[in-house]
Amino acid sequence: MAKRTALSDNQRSLIGFVVTAIIAVVAYMATLPDDQRPPAYVFGIMGGVVIVAQLAKDQLGVRDATTARVAKDTVPTLEQHRKIPEQE
Repeated sequence: MAKRTALSDNQRSLIGFVVTAIIAVVAYMATLPDDQRPPAYVFGIMGGVVIVAQLAKDQLGVRDATTARVAKDTVPTLEQHRKIPEQE
């Protein structure tokens, strides 16, 4: 398998938190009165940041994703060092 850049679960969680926080800030700014509301391009910039962060998170994938399936596969010729519960 070729090595590629990927994110750990913690990094993905952090990106998800940041995206959620930006969405919350945008929702709050939308409730402000017209004289206090930022210009429309600010909403566009923040929306673009959210989209790019989500796409980057999805495209980079998870670093540890292959271990779940591979850990279940065994090679019968290798010693597994697993203790089989003794049946009574």
